[in-house]
Amino acid sequence: MLNRVFHYAQPYVRARARIGAMPSKAQWQHIAAARDLDTLIQRMRENGLAHWVAQLPRSPDTRAIENSLRQGVTDLVNDVCRWLPARWRDGKRWMQSALTILLVQDLLHNADCYIPSGSPATLQRIATQPLAHRREALIAAGYGPYLKQDHAQLLEIWLQGFGAACPPLGSREAYAIRRIRRLVRGHLEALLDSRQLVRQAATARIADDPTQWRLREQLSERLRGLLGYETFHAGFLLLYALLELLQAERCRALLLARAHRWDAAGVV
Repeated sequence: MLNRVFHYAQPYVRARARIGAMPSKAQWQHIAAARDLDTLIQRMRENGLAHWVAQLPRSPDTRAIENSLRQGVTDLVNDVCRWLPARWRDGKRWMQSALTILLVQDLLHNADCYIPSGSPATLQRIATQPLAHRREALIAAGYGPYLKQDHAQLLEIWLQGFGAACPPLGSREAYAIRRIRRLVRGHLEALLDSRQLVRQAATARIADDPTQWRLREQLSERLRGLLGYETFHAGFLLLYALLELLQAERCRALLLARAHRWDAAGVV
C-alpha cells in the first residue's frame, strides 16, 4: 500500500484538483446559456474548463477551436501515460489512440493538418505524407477503425477498446477496473438501444437525438460515483482521463454550435 501511495501521490493530487474544479450541472447550464462565443469561452474559463479554452483568442474560428481542444487532449493523454506504470503498456497505447479521434478526419481531408505538440510520432509522420496517401497509411498503422465520419461514434469505438487495454490485475485495482468496464459497457449498450429506437420511430435523425448527451451525463455521474473508493492505483487515473475526455467532447459540441450558430439543445 505504501509503495502505491508513493507512486501515485503526485498524479493523485493533480487529478483530484482537476476533478474538484469540474463544473456542476448548474454550471454547465450557465455556460451553455451564453449568447455568443466569446461569452461562452469566458464562462468556460471561470467554471473549471480553462484547460480546454485558455489559449483561444477572441471570436476564434472553428480551426482555432479544434486545435485548442486537440492540444488539450494531447497534454492530458501524455500526462496520464507518464503516470501509468510500465505494465500498462497496452493501456498507454489505448490512451494515445484517443488522439487519433481528434486528428483522423483532418489528416484525411486537410493537407495542412495541425498536429499538436506531443502527438505520437506515427501521426506526425503521416501528416507529412501527401493527402492521397494518408488513408492507406492510417490503416497500415492500425487506425482503420477510426476512419468513420461521426465524432460521437469515434469515441464509442475508442471506449470499446478499454477492456483489452488492461493488463492482468489483482486486488483493489482489478476491482476498480471491473467497475469502470461495467459502466462503459452499460453506456455503450444503452447508446445502441437508443439509436435502434430512433431508427424504428423514423421521426428524427440520429445525430439530432439528445439521448446521447443524457447518457454521457449519466456515465459521468456514475464514474464520479467510483471516486470515493481507495484510489492509489491506475483505476483512478483512468477514471480521471475518462471524465476529462467526456468534458472535452461536451466543450467541443458547445463551442462549435456557437461558432456555426447551430442549435445546441440537449448538449447540457
